[in-house]
Amino acid sequence: LYESAKVETMMRPGGFVDWFGDRYLTANILRANDPDKKPLGNRYKVLQGKRSRLLTFGFLFNMNDSCDLVEIKPVEEVVKEKWFRDALLLESYDAIMVLAHMDMVDPLVDTIRSAIRGIVGSDMPIQFITGHTHYRGSTRLDDASVSFEAGRYLDTIGFVSFPTRSSLLTSGDNTTESSFQGMFLDPNYDSLGEILKMSDFSTPKGKELSEFIRKTQEKMGLLE
Repeated sequence: LYESAKVETMMRPGGFVDWFGDRYLTANILRANDPDKKPLGNRYKVLQGKRSRLLTFGFLFNMNDSCDLVEIKPVEEVVKEKWFRDALLLESYDAIMVLAHMDMVDPLVDTIRSAIRGIVGSDMPIQFITGHTHYRGSTRLDDASVSFEAGRYLDTIGFVSFPTRSSLLTSGDNTTESSFQGMFLDPNYDSLGEILKMSDFSTPKGKELSEFIRKTQEKMGLLE
């Protein structure tokens, strides 16, 4: 969002924003030139699983050096808006996930958590998936919420598991110690094969790409 040319490319017909559709979540990123200041993407989305529904938000940190095509509204203001309260009160869901482009323990994470708690109470599970600072970590925020950051770029595949509100209440265990779990997986062939219990999960395109990488390394003198 730093450069206008890149944002224009994202917003063009059939581009990044169109392709992701309502899956591109931008609760506090607005189209600066839109008279109604509509969000760049979608403010939130309810994901339907086999047995439960997940209310999902997407927030960016309070970025102050974006290009002129977008306006980054402070998180502290957005969580007081009517649409945010309506989503929490009117939608049907069993847990909440917040995709937050910010540090795992950024004060804004707690701003969002506190705003949600003020509307839905203390027993709704909230899972934060954070980033931006590129390290592996997980921390408990309260008895029913956790913040998880999975590392930098593709050095980690992060996996989280968290309860629905009904399962948390039914189990009688309202702590994050047993009900919220996270794993940091090394994305290499051997470790993924061990996790998947598979000795060979190659694909034709994968083999082709691996061979292309090997030839490039050989050409550049990178192979020992």
